[in-house]
Parts: sequence; structure tokens; C-alpha cells
Amino acid sequence: MFSIYKITCDDECYIGHTKNYTKREQDHRYRMNDEKYKHYSLYKKMNETAFTFELLENIECDKKEIFKYEQKYIDEYNSTLNINRATKSVELTREKNKLRMREVQNNYT
Repeated sequence: MFSIYKITCDDECYIGHTKNYTKREQDHRYRMNDEKYKHYSLYKKMNETAFTFELLENIECDKKEIFKYEQKYIDEYNSTLNINRATKSVELTREKNKLRMREVQNNYT
């Protein structure tokens, strides 16, 4: 079984999936101080309490299918902090998401 989760900060959000939601939330919180972490610059600019973690859905599916479910939530919530799409996608979308991520991070400087 997989869990789809959402991390929200102000009006921005990140969608992810995991097999162990509790452990994954703890991992995100722990890594907020790791400079190599993908959202480090955003975490550094914000207070940890500004982030909310939410379990969206538990799904019984195989590893190949989970990306389709994750992408559904990325689209539904218009997730601005996901640099890559969950499903295989064109390079243009990836670049657009990277630019949006930089824009969001710059708003917190």
C-alpha cells in the first residue's frame, strides 16, 4: 500500500508518495536542515511551523500505478513545488516547474 501526501506552505504545495507516511513526514522535517535537500532553501526562509503535512489517500496498487495517482493530485492541487511530474513527461514541463520553483523560493527572500 502507498500513501499520497501533501506538504503546504502558504499557497504553495508539494505532492509525494511513500509506503510509510509517518516515517516520510519525519524524514522531511529532519532534512529541513540539510543543505542538499531539494526544498532546503524554501525551508530555510520559512519557519518550520509554516509547513503543514497532510495524508491525502492510502492506495493499494503496484509501484508502476502509484505515479498515475500522484500525478492526479499534482494536477488537482496545481502543485507548484513539484519540480518533475510524477509521470514521464516532456522536458518543457520540467523546465516550467523548475522556473516556478525558483520564483516561489525568491518570494521568500
